[in-house]
Amino acid sequence: MLHLHAIGMDIHHHGAFSIQRPHGSGDWLLVIFKTDALLTLDGRELPAAPGSAVLFKPGQQQMYRSVTGAYINHFLHFITAVANTCIFH
Repeated sequence: MLHLHAIGMDIHHHGAFSIQRPHGSGDWLLVIFKTDALLTLDGRELPAAPGSAVLFKPGQQQMYRSVTGAYINHFLHFITAVANTCIFH
């Protein structure tokens, strides 16, 4: 069973935007980037092109930010016992 905490579609942020969660959000987080972004994974900064996505595990560091003045994404925060048995690498 999936327990949805929050969902956002076509969320627009103007100006510099960043998420800095050193210990994650406490749930699974799926982010779908609609504009260019920079994502930090395992200490490496990686570009995230429009249409790309990332799935963060509970407790995993979440760090991403806008590249230009505008940032748009979709997101889904959720928990599920089933997800813990699936392979997400």
